[in-house]
Amino acid sequence: MSYSVPTGGQIRAARALCRVEQAELAQAANLSVQTIKRLESFQGPVDATTRTVSALTTAFHAFGVVFDLDVGAGPGLRLLDHRLGRVDEPDSGRSHRGRGADRSRDS
Repeated sequence: MSYSVPTGGQIRAARALCRVEQAELAQAANLSVQTIKRLESFQGPVDATTRTVSALTTAFHAFGVVFDLDVGAGPGLRLLDHRLGRVDEPDSGRSHRGRGADRSRDS
């Protein structure tokens, strides 16, 4: 395949991250539950058509999760920052203590 595709593990992780069941994802992507199960069973990159991968990534985007397939040390997932309409960037050098953890307590 000449395009980047997520792995089965990434699909499982993305679904867990946005807390949706296979049936809900299948409906949102206009795919069958059996297709979702098949894709999640892959150990590496999924073997799927461009249309299927596009439908899946579009559905995850609507749920607030995007695949980050070519950036950094390896492929991963990112949450969308819905307030700004963009993808959250990782905090370099800071611990992940949750949203608002860096706000001053003096306010």
